[in-house]
Amino acid sequence: MARSIEVIKQQMLDTKASLPALSGLTSNSQVSIFGQIFFVTATNISVLEQLIDSYIEDIETIINAQAIGSAAWLRAKILEFQFGDFVELDTTTFEIAYPEVNEALKIITRCSVKETGNLVVQAKVAKSDPPVALSGAEQTALEDYLAIIKPAGTQINVVSLTSDKLYIVGTIYYSGQYSSVIQTNVEAALEDYMENLSSAENFDGTVTVLGIIDAIQSVEGVEDVNITEVGARANTTAFASRTVVYKLSTGVNLREYSTAAGYIVEETTSGQTFSDTLTYTAV
Repeated sequence: MARSIEVIKQQMLDTKASLPALSGLTSNSQVSIFGQIFFVTATNISVLEQLIDSYIEDIETIINAQAIGSAAWLRAKILEFQFGDFVELDTTTFEIAYPEVNEALKIITRCSVKETGNLVVQAKVAKSDPPVALSGAEQTALEDYLAIIKPAGTQINVVSLTSDKLYIVGTIYYSGQYSSVIQTNVEAALEDYMENLSSAENFDGTVTVLGIIDAIQSVEGVEDVNITEVGARANTTAFASRTVVYKLSTGVNLREYSTAAGYIVEETTSGQTFSDTLTYTAV
């Protein structure tokens, strides 16, 4: 890891102090000749170390992406999927690829790959932005594509579902001067929180009670938050059968929830949306 200029310069000064031949260099001036030499040299060394760190990171990224059969490799191949096109096998090199890269046919915008054991891999995917589930035809085509490119002996289960739903009950205490905008801003902060969990970089992110509280408390004007219940459900699960992640009255505290679809939105059941279940009190 690259050292800072200050750390490098101090090491140079410590070494100088240990050498009797340099005992005459005692100036504390920032513009002394030896001080300027030390500073310039330390700066160059720090920049070089930063470049080396960046180079190592780039090499490791390339290595991880090229490790055939790894989760990173499989995710990259899924993002390369072209709906309506056909991969070809080179019988000499055994490379499997599309004859031509067509960005317009790359429909997958979200993907997470996780090993579940016994040579079974789960791939959660979505298309578009904001993300939505693949159509039946699109998922069938993707599964056929994966059957061709997957390492021998493995099973890849493709999951592409409509978004999970998030339910929050609580009271937000706020400074009265924000009364005209507090609800809009809190709901926008929660939307940003859910979008981050559903982003391309963080797809299949985990919902946490602390993350929800932090999102609300980050809103200007919020003084305190009292969350009494957090629940979540897969889209096909009835609201009454939702997973209770946290409930103050019963002592349930699971802390976190892993989405079935890989992404989540506000609860859509009538009477259970954020505007219905979050109350606001001026303090």
